Amino acid sequence: MVMTRPAGIYLYGAYLVFWILKLLTEKSKLFIKFIKYGLVSLSITIILILAYMYQFKNQFGMFSISRISDINSIVLVIDSGVYSKSNNKIIIKDIDEVLNSDIEVPLWIAADHVRYNYSITEKKKFLNSAKKNGFKDYSEYFINKIILLSKDSIGVIYAFNYYDLNKDLIINSFVFNFFPVTFTFVFYLLIISFIYLLIKLFKKKEIEWIVAALFSIIVGNLFLSIFFAPYECQRLVVTSIPMVIILIPYLFIELYNSFYKKNTNAVKGRTKKGIIRR
Repeated sequence: MVMTRPAGIYLYGAYLVFWILKLLTEKSKLFIKFIKYGLVSLSITIILILAYMYQFKNQFGMFSISRISDINSIVLVIDSGVYSKSNNKIIIKDIDEVLNSDIEVPLWIAADHVRYNYSITEKKKFLNSAKKNGFKDYSEYFINKIILLSKDSIGVIYAFNYYDLNKDLIINSFVFNFFPVTFTFVFYLLIISFIYLLIKLFKKKEIEWIVAALFSIIVGNLFLSIFFAPYECQRLVVTSIPMVIILIPYLFIELYNSFYKKNTNAVKGRTKKGIIRR
């Protein structure tokens, strides 16, 4: 999955944290044996990925799994407008010339111009100075992005026609009617899940592993999709839709069993005691 969708690389970190926490908290010797097998297999996979990234760096100058992060970073900086606050005036001038031209899809053409005409070092300095000098505007850009995204369904897919943006195809009628879950709903779901995990951890000294795993995968996917991908967040979040579908009923049942059912049993217990005393 990671080789075809680089954004999934965060899962290695999530799996590593999971296995380490299980190793520290598990008491069953048999299960500890399985945990060790999991850590070994995960370590082998990470070593292979790191070796691939090292070879990628030797060939392309970037310690990464692909060049997509390079492209996305440039597009985000241009789209947010903070490129104009970079210390590299030459790149700023080149971008302005493309954006002010009559060329089709100037944003992506400008990004490609920067990508192919400047070295890795020049691009890094350009991006870092733009983000640093325009930190406030860059932050507002992502806040507005989240606000706009919150109104969309997580299943909506935008099929852009880059040669005629007036003919954008929005394939959302079937998906939205079949799965009418917006990002706002997902955000609230994650907040409730996080509060529930904290209550279980600090009040009952327990880790709700299933909720924690689903929460981590969805949050990691959303974070990368929002802050590291310029457009079409849904195409990256699609891998988390099954997690959301599982988390909704599972969290509801857990909350019901933990609070409502517990209170109901407590009331019944007090009622029985009252009857016995009488």
